[in-house]
Amino acid sequence: MVGRYTGFGVLLNKNSVYNYPKYYTEAWTTAGSSSTVPIVNSAHLVNRAPSTYGIEDGSYFRIRNLGIGYTLTKLPKITQVKNLRLSASVQNLKTWKNNIGYSPEFAGDALSSGMDFGGAGSALPRIMTIALNVNF
Repeated sequence: MVGRYTGFGVLLNKNSVYNYPKYYTEAWTTAGSSSTVPIVNSAHLVNRAPSTYGIEDGSYFRIRNLGIGYTLTKLPKITQVKNLRLSASVQNLKTWKNNIGYSPEFAGDALSSGMDFGGAGSALPRIMTIALNVNF
C-alpha cells in the first residue's frame, strides 16, 4: 500500500498541555535564536493556523496480513482424528514510513480527508491469531 501526504503538524495544538513531538522543544524562542520550527507559545497563535508547514511525506510500505498453516492427514488410527490443521496469522505486522504520526494512512471525511489530528485513532493494532482445527 502506498499513501500520499499526511499533515501531522498542520492541526497539532502546539500550545496544549499534552505532549508534542520532541522537535517542538527546539523551536524558535527569542530574537537572534535560530530554528526552522515556529515559536511555541500562546502569544503567537498564528503559528497554529492551518498551513503547509506540517505536510510530510506520506509514502509507506506495510505488511498488512501474513498467515501460515500446516495440515496433518496421516495420523494414527487410534486417535480417530481424520486431520489436524495448525495455523497462525498476523495483521499489521510491520510498517515502514517517513512521517512522525502513528500511521501514514488516514481516511477522514469530505472536509478533512488525509489529515492527522494527532490522536491515537489512526494507530493500527497488531493482531495475532493461532488456530487449531481438528476433524474426527
